[in-house]
Amino acid sequence: MQNLKITPSNFPYIFSGIFLFVSSVFLIAVFTIGYPTIKAKMTSDAYTIATRVEINSHRSSEGKMMYSPVFFYNVNGKEYSCSTGTSSNSKPNIDNNKIYYKSQNPDYCISEYDFVQNCIFVGIFFIISIPLFIIGLYVLVCTILGKNQYKKLKQHGQLIKNIPCRILPSSVTMNDRQGYIIELEYQGLKLKSGTKFDIDVRRTEADLLIDPLNPKNYFIGFDIT
Repeated sequence: MQNLKITPSNFPYIFSGIFLFVSSVFLIAVFTIGYPTIKAKMTSDAYTIATRVEINSHRSSEGKMMYSPVFFYNVNGKEYSCSTGTSSNSKPNIDNNKIYYKSQNPDYCISEYDFVQNCIFVGIFFIISIPLFIIGLYVLVCTILGKNQYKKLKQHGQLIKNIPCRILPSSVTMNDRQGYIIELEYQGLKLKSGTKFDIDVRRTEADLLIDPLNPKNYFIGFDIT
């Protein structure tokens, strides 16, 4: 077994981790908002029309005017109010003033307006989160598979030292650091490394570790020993 020192970039792990984290935040928001909304609607066994609606307003920390409607309704001669406590920066259309509630506990309620607004909000977050999660998971799986390929390279790869190369800026930056790609030619093939950071862009030669039976499996770096 060859004892080769190769250091694959950690960028794919960071990239997939960011996507998975952001998608998880969106999915948590979907569950946090969606579950109580659906539960309130499904467990309600009665509905009525609001007798009046009050729109509360206040300014946010950014100076925007925020609005939140409060629906008032009567059950058995007693007045109740229904509000989710959430605010919107657009003045609400209160035509949807139907109130769903539990007949045995009229305080437990959700308005048609809040139900629709929350469903729209949840739908948008869900649509955003799923592609991000799929991308992050795909990159993570590919990275793990690539790590296994590096193990095979260390066992069976052929090391070619000091091949003329070009160092090109990539389209990827991380923490204001520019990423770079090492490009070289070997046996008529133009090969490129993954994105690397903090490398000496003045270097003109790189090392190639390649599987002679599978030229698609290779690693490009500096000072592979």
